[in-house]
Amino acid sequence: MYGTDGRREEEIAELSEGFRKQTMKVLKMQLSSIAVINWIAYGGTVAAVIIAILAYRRGDLALFGLLFIFMLAPEFFIPMRTLTAQFHVAMTGVAAAENMMNFLQKEEEKSLGEEEYPKGSPIHVKNLVYHYQDGTKALDGLNLSLDAGKLTAIVGHSGCGKSTFASLLSGEMQVGVKQIFVGDTDIRSLKAGEITKHILRITHDGHIFSGTVKENLLMGNPEATEEMMIDALEKVSMWKFLQEKDGLDTLLLSQGKNVSGGQAQRLSLARALLHNAEIYIFDEANSNVDIESEEIILSVIYELAKTKTVVYISHRLPSIRKADKIYVMEKGRVVQAGKHESLYAEEGLYQRMYKEQEELENFQKGGSHEAK
Repeated sequence: MYGTDGRREEEIAELSEGFRKQTMKVLKMQLSSIAVINWIAYGGTVAAVIIAILAYRRGDLALFGLLFIFMLAPEFFIPMRTLTAQFHVAMTGVAAAENMMNFLQKEEEKSLGEEEYPKGSPIHVKNLVYHYQDGTKALDGLNLSLDAGKLTAIVGHSGCGKSTFASLLSGEMQVGVKQIFVGDTDIRSLKAGEITKHILRITHDGHIFSGTVKENLLMGNPEATEEMMIDALEKVSMWKFLQEKDGLDTLLLSQGKNVSGGQAQRLSLARALLHNAEIYIFDEANSNVDIESEEIILSVIYELAKTKTVVYISHRLPSIRKADKIYVMEKGRVVQAGKHESLYAEEGLYQRMYKEQEELENFQKGGSHEAK
């Protein structure tokens, strides 16, 4: 529906092929080592049995000793074979450990100044350009403004640069000098840690850690009281559900495997609310969730926009109709801007995308009625 990004397809295909080749190399090495160990094990067992039989025939070994060797010889090589079988697991662990060490040794966020974050200020993006490592241009002179205490929506086809902009604004990727301003302050001149403290990005896969609900929420704000946590959980309609279990002490599995996807996303949203950032970026935060959770998340987003600067990135255009301003992106730049009514009234990308979604939803509704 949204078109196919050929460049992304090529990147994924290239990465997949590289992963396949590396995996086959490891498996080839593993199978080769297993074959060698098996030859040693079976050969050693046969040799031990032959030597034992010869010793028994010469009278150097009693019958009990012969039987003991028969039973012991195969067992002797089991630890060696088990160790070899775990080779692939060990190599996977080494790779994971390298990633963890690289993360732990990562340099602290760099800044070019000692400015404090100017709270309550709008964000101005001026001619923002960004290239991927392969040289492909992701953002091509992006210009937009995010007003404080307003809900700004950003829409566009996949690959137009929406999430790239979100990553740059939230500090996940480095932006150039004099391209993003908080009020009159260049974002690169802020003190280290100011961006991650005041600008928070929420994606569709907010991670839930193994532990209690309380432990997960404290990651958003270590100083949060139980009253603050309960208030945040009530806002995302999760407190009633948790009260039927163990409340804040309810245990969660890693990635929220013991709750639904919508509930896990709402818990992640409650944690974000406790962080109390100045700017919230919802990057497809309500995709892949049930209808009930989507409505709850949307309600929280619109309520939050009354006091915070909220950026809402979504493919579902009906959900952004009430936004204070909508930016339509294409090929790394803004091609339309305004409210829903004006954008829908004029011929352009927004109108085409909206009508495509209306047609698809009507088709799905028609199909569901026929099925009934």
